[in-house]
Amino acid sequence: MRIIGGIAKGSRIFVPAGQNTRPTQERVRESIFNILQREVQGADVLDLFAGSGALGLEAVSRGARYVVSVDHAQESIACIQRSIAKLGFEERMLVMKSDWQRAVWKLRHMHVEFNLVFLDPPYRMSETLAVCEGLAKERLLQRNAVLVIEHRKGLESESSESFILKDIRCYGDTQVSFFEYV
Repeated sequence: MRIIGGIAKGSRIFVPAGQNTRPTQERVRESIFNILQREVQGADVLDLFAGSGALGLEAVSRGARYVVSVDHAQESIACIQRSIAKLGFEERMLVMKSDWQRAVWKLRHMHVEFNLVFLDPPYRMSETLAVCEGLAKERLLQRNAVLVIEHRKGLESESSESFILKDIRCYGDTQVSFFEYV
């Protein structure tokens, strides 16, 4: 797997072995970042359920100010850390080994806010709106933050009082929903 744009374009990144992670395909990542062009530059990014870390690494390569990558699997964390070291992104990325609830609690106590969030949970997880609401409740989102949720095609993408669905894109069995925090 490679970084597809920015200062690290073409660089290979490390990917966990096995079937436990589902790295975002290059064509899907390219499409996501083409849609997000203006939002990435200078952004403070949260990459929950990071897996290989490809979305966060891509964001830094394309000019994000800072990225926090969170995953609960040690193999994923090790791959992300190796990729960060290889690309020289140590000053612009933080890696947290944690489930999403504990990560939200820790981040709240760090007093950080994000304007771009990637959520790529396991496809069997259906409560992604609850994750979004948790981020808002803990005041981790800047006003007008963009949330990009990758999920199984056909899973309902519902707006809520706090989140407005702005766009949906489908790529095979993958669906990407773009929300804005209001």
